[in-house]
Amino acid sequence: SLQDVSFSLPAGSRTLLLGANGAGKSTLLSVLGGKHMVEEGMARVLGRPAFHDTSLATELALLTGNWTHTVAFVGHNVPYQAMEVSRLIESHSVGVDATRVQRLVSLLEVDSSWNLTTVSDGQRRRVQILCKLLKPSSVLLLDEITTDLDLLARQVAL
Repeated sequence: SLQDVSFSLPAGSRTLLLGANGAGKSTLLSVLGGKHMVEEGMARVLGRPAFHDTSLATELALLTGNWTHTVAFVGHNVPYQAMEVSRLIESHSVGVDATRVQRLVSLLEVDSSWNLTTVSDGQRRRVQILCKLLKPSSVLLLDEITTDLDLLARQVAL
């Protein structure tokens, strides 16, 4: 439903996307995040095609409300489960300054001894946010990231 939309945002800006339920906000963010295929000239991020330029993945992070991986033989996405948080942190922080990792772990109050099968939805969300924020990004697209967080955690995250 979006047609002839064009905008550019200055570096370092924070922009809020507002609209009614079903207006296409999440879809637009997914297109900009390279998760939906569109024609090469239809969506550009940092001057490059959002879906077709796979090198954008090193400069762009999309954090959405769902956190799943595709299991081919099941035929649909399933949530991450039975994963030790310490292993997730380790795998997502390769090449990242240890001070940054510790600051984010502390800020989001993530316990590396957690297992994703035994934590609450809010704790699982904190881990998701942590994993996406570990590596610095030029563009960070956030879609309803405070879902499942309590009020204090929302304030800290924002």
